[in-house]
Amino acid sequence: MTTTEAQHLSDSHRLQIFIDAVADYAIYTLNADGFVTSWNAGAEKIKGYAASEILGQHFSRFFTAEDQANAVPERMLAAARADGRYEAEGWRVRKDGSRFWSNGVVQRVVDQNGALLGYAKITRDITERVAAHETLLESERRFRMLVDGLVDYAIYTLDPSGTITSWNAGAERLKGYTADEIVGQHFSKFYTREERAKGMPLRALEAAAQDGRYEGEGWRVRKDGSRFWASVVVHPIRNDAGRLEGFAKITRDITERRAAHEALRESERQFRFLVNGVTDYALFMLDPNGLVTTWNAGAERIKGYSAEEIIGQHFSRFYTEHDRAAGLPARALHMAARDGRFETEGHRVRKDGTLFWANVVIDTIRDERGELIGFAKITRDITERRDAEIALRQAQAQRAHTQKMDALGQLTGGIVHDFNNLLTVVGSYVRITKKAGADAEMKRATESVERALERGTALTRQLLAFSRKQSARYEIVSLAERVEAVRGMVAGSMRKSLKLVAAVGPETWPVKVDPGELELGLVNIVFNARDAMPDGGLITVTAGNVLLSGDDNAAGLQGEFVALRATDTGIGIAPDVLPQVFEPFFTTKGPDKGTGLGLAQVYGFAQQSGGAVTIDSEVGKGTTVTIYLPRADMTPALQGAEADQPTGANVVPLRTKGRFAGDQD
Repeated sequence: MTTTEAQHLSDSHRLQIFIDAVADYAIYTLNADGFVTSWNAGAEKIKGYAASEILGQHFSRFFTAEDQANAVPERMLAAARADGRYEAEGWRVRKDGSRFWSNGVVQRVVDQNGALLGYAKITRDITERVAAHETLLESERRFRMLVDGLVDYAIYTLDPSGTITSWNAGAERLKGYTADEIVGQHFSKFYTREERAKGMPLRALEAAAQDGRYEGEGWRVRKDGSRFWASVVVHPIRNDAGRLEGFAKITRDITERRAAHEALRESERQFRFLVNGVTDYALFMLDPNGLVTTWNAGAERIKGYSAEEIIGQHFSRFYTEHDRAAGLPARALHMAARDGRFETEGHRVRKDGTLFWANVVIDTIRDERGELIGFAKITRDITERRDAEIALRQAQAQRAHTQKMDALGQLTGGIVHDFNNLLTVVGSYVRITKKAGADAEMKRATESVERALERGTALTRQLLAFSRKQSARYEIVSLAERVEAVRGMVAGSMRKSLKLVAAVGPETWPVKVDPGELELGLVNIVFNARDAMPDGGLITVTAGNVLLSGDDNAAGLQGEFVALRATDTGIGIAPDVLPQVFEPFFTTKGPDKGTGLGLAQVYGFAQQSGGAVTIDSEVGKGTTVTIYLPRADMTPALQGAEADQPTGANVVPLRTKGRFAGDQD
């Protein structure tokens, strides 16, 4: 063997070693007829045959029955023989009968003279790659179907310069262009002339490329020139190396949504103007915990706080300290949350600490899921209305009481008139009997009848005073003198445990009354006070000058009056009994301890004198009876002597509401 031949054999051996080392490729040779003449380790791995099994076998056994029937192996060799090389992909069959997708190359092999020696064949298993490719194709197909099926969104792609490269059905519906019309055109044609002049299309692409995303809203133009308000999102498309290959663009027509949003904003604006323009109502909102979140002009006017002062504060500060201690604010929110609405009335506190009577409504505010997000609160100052209602009730009660007392007076007057006639007849017979003379027994009987006549006469006098049908002898009197006279008169009938104090100053205005009725009325009041203090106590009689207006008192008295007051520290009178004390024959005393005519006489005396009488009492603390008597007109007597007129310092304006007969809270 020559050196050259030895070298050739060495090179062939080395090549075979290299070929066997390639395990991912089946590398083998065929003779001119297609029979296997060599077989590497990769071929054994891929196809499953050992070299001893396959050498000398025809390579067509690697093909499927269908390919064999179609003479695919023979055509492959013929193409390689004719062209020098043939490459194809297709299903191939392993020794175990399983299939794999292969990429195969057949290379023609010739000698130095060009004579065909056989073929070199390289096969690679690309089943996984093909499967991945098929999966990708399927994914792309489905994605394209999805994109084309989205008719509410314009989805299309751009190249890096902004030229349109794809176009879905939604883009055609939204913008009016077909794919044939628009692909290859620049996307800036969808912008308005004003935005193109500002360079908005280019800025959108630059922002997307720089930030990884661009989103905006604005007017866009359809093929027919009409405009729509669009929501636009642009995403950059980059390859594996990070190089920009284009943009994906999604456009949605949100004209209706924008119109609805604008309508909502306008509605909210008008509602805010309405709420802020309402100054007679405090309209504000609370969060679920009761913190103030909004505040209108009416709330500022009624409660005194500006929005800056009160927003963020708890609404309980509008309640009185007593109501806060009782838990009313929390209870109001709890009931509103439970029932959906809460309404009440009560005192509320302004910033300056003054109170007003409020009508309050609290409504719950819930989101679309029904979750509580706060409360709407409406407060109205109804102090004047409440005061008017109270005044009306008092006036109605006073009127009813006056009508009742007038009716009782008329009834009493009629009865007393007939009773007085009977007393007159009896008195005549007594006088006749006394003149005629009689024995001692008759004289005693006559004296008893005479004493009964005196008591009857006194009784009729009190009844006539109540009914205001008694002839009065009016005189201008000094209350200081008359009160002192009565004090001396009744002092002897007072127990040692009782003390009677009279304090009527000389500055007290004179009054024009029947002196006898005045003294009788005082005696009746003092004796009632005495009987109300079985364990002793203090009776105080005072007088003061007052200036009354019609709104100050339930009787509607106006002008200058003297208030004559008798106050005791007795047991007091129950509230349910108080309205009846001026009625004739009404008494809280036991049997044979009172006629029930004392205060009735006082009532009649005050009414007949042009004034009124009130009574205030608290059980366990005592009673005050006040007689208002009009100031006597002293002008004719004084004849202009202004130096003797009482000074303004002696006049006490009556600003508190007196409680007249029958007046109740």
